[in-house]
Amino acid sequence: MSFGDSMGTMFNRAKQLASESLSDGVKTEYEPEVIILIGQLEKTREWTKRFLERQMELIQPNPALRAESFFHETFDLKKPDKMTNTERFGSNLEAAAHEIDNSSTAYTQGLKRFGKAERELGLAERRFGREVEKSCILPMRKFLSEEFDAAFKEKSALDTLRLDLDVAKSKYAKAKGMVEQEKADKVLQAAQKDFDRQQDFTKVIIGRTLNSHHNSHTIQLKELQRLQTDYYKECSLIMRELEEEFARVQNSS
Repeated sequence: MSFGDSMGTMFNRAKQLASESLSDGVKTEYEPEVIILIGQLEKTREWTKRFLERQMELIQPNPALRAESFFHETFDLKKPDKMTNTERFGSNLEAAAHEIDNSSTAYTQGLKRFGKAERELGLAERRFGREVEKSCILPMRKFLSEEFDAAFKEKSALDTLRLDLDVAKSKYAKAKGMVEQEKADKVLQAAQKDFDRQQDFTKVIIGRTLNSHHNSHTIQLKELQRLQTDYYKECSLIMRELEEEFARVQNSS
């Protein structure tokens, strides 16, 4: 297609869109199944983006640190292994015990044991975050940028061919004389064939994408359930041990 033909095609599409916005242009409707699938695809992508944001908040509530992490991922930089707030609290407790008198009094021993437990909680939190990111966040982000984008490209191609088809229908309706009508009819038949083929293909791609996403997200949710269960079990064990150590410290004082 020459530059002039390309510009003409773009002009015809823009003109068709303008006529549709004024409700006086021909507009071919998609098959009901395709309309439903496109709606499901759009809603699924919207909710998947929300799921992704919520999971990122789950492992990192601080928006500034989330932005910093996204920056490192975008430019493929190594992310700094920063301490969590829980680890920082634990380190402060241990440092306080050392600087106050570093003795074996119940108070300083309590600070040390509590600090150790908080650091262990923080490490568990970091491990949990890394596993959620690897097992849930990265696969979901990859699916959005690859499979979903591919499905929407097919939908966009269908939209373009639908415009071309309606342009051809409009020109056929306005054609005068046998020669002009035959020429317009050939263009219309070719446009109809391209549109029908793309509509069938889009239907298959969107259906496959939705099915794949539903299956993979179900697996991710199951994995998230396992990770959360293990994480909270580990935290519960740490706190039970802390409770027992606190009791020993108080009994020895």
